[in-house]
Amino acid sequence: MSAELSSFDDVIELAFKRNVPWHGMGQEVKEDMSLDEMIHAAHMEWAVERQRILQSLPNGRVLKPEMDILYRNDNFLPLSVVSPDYKIVQPAEIFNFYRSLIEDAGYSMDVIGALRQGKKIWALAKTATVEIQQNDKLDCYLLLATSYDGSIATTAKFTTVRVVCENTLNMSLRESSSVRVRHSTTFKPEVVMDKLIAQNEWIEQTKTLIDLRVSQQLAQDILIECINKKDPDKVRESKQFQKIMELFNGGGTMIQPNSGWGFLNAVTEYCDWYGRESKSNDTRLDAIWFKESLKEKAYNVLTGEV
Repeated sequence: MSAELSSFDDVIELAFKRNVPWHGMGQEVKEDMSLDEMIHAAHMEWAVERQRILQSLPNGRVLKPEMDILYRNDNFLPLSVVSPDYKIVQPAEIFNFYRSLIEDAGYSMDVIGALRQGKKIWALAKTATVEIQQNDKLDCYLLLATSYDGSIATTAKFTTVRVVCENTLNMSLRESSSVRVRHSTTFKPEVVMDKLIAQNEWIEQTKTLIDLRVSQQLAQDILIECINKKDPDKVRESKQFQKIMELFNGGGTMIQPNSGWGFLNAVTEYCDWYGRESKSNDTRLDAIWFKESLKEKAYNVLTGEV
C-alpha cells in the first residue's frame, strides 16, 4: 500500500470514476453516482477540529501556548500544530465547491481523495474534452486541494491530460494562472471561481505553442536553461537531457514535431513517466500537481520565446 494515499480501517480514502489510477488503488464508483455517494465511498465525510494545546510542567502548573492542534473527528488522528489564526478549509467546503458546477455547467466529478492520512485532500472534476488539432485531444479538469499541515495553500487550477499518452499538462501552473488562498485568509468559493474564469487561457496558450517553431538548437538551449545553465556540458551528458531529446525527436508520443507543443510534451512525458519522482507512487501525485518541476520551467521559457 502506498504511504502517500490515506486509509481508514484498510479503506483507501480515494474514489474515482472512469479510468483506474496508475497506482490501482481506491474505490471505483459508477458514472452516475452522486457527489455525496462518491464522498461516502471515499470515506471523506470527516471534518477537521482544533484544540488549544495544554502543557503540564513538573510543578503541576498548566501552560496554554498560543498554538492549536488540528485533528480528524473520525479517528482523532493529529494532523498538525498551527497558530490560532490558521483558517481551516473543511473537506465539505472543497467538495461543495463543485456542486453548482456539476448541476449547472455539466462538470463531472472524476476523483476525490486524501493523502498522508488526511493532511492533504483534493478533488478533481472533468470539465470537457477538447481537440486542439487532429488526433490530439486534451481532457480538461478543475483541481481544488487544501492541506491541514501547511504544506500547500488552498489551491485551485485547471489542469489537462493529453489523451494519447496520459501526460499531465499543467498549463496553468504559473503563479499568475492558478488561484491560491493562504491559510491566514478566509476561503471564499465565489472569489476563487471568478479568478479562475478570468485566468483560464490555456487553449490560446496551447495553440500558440503549436505554432511556435523549435529547432534542435533551441530545444537544447531551453533544457540547459531549465536544468543547469552554469554547466551546459554536464547537462548535455546527463541521461535526463538525452532522454528528453530522444522523445522530442520522435521517440515519444509527440504528434506535432519541431514545435513548442511537441517540445513541452517531450519534457512532460519525461517528467511524468521517466523522471525520478515518477518512479514511486508515493511521490508522483504530489510532483504532478503541487510541485514546480522541469515542465513548468520549460513552459515558462517557451512562452517567453513567443
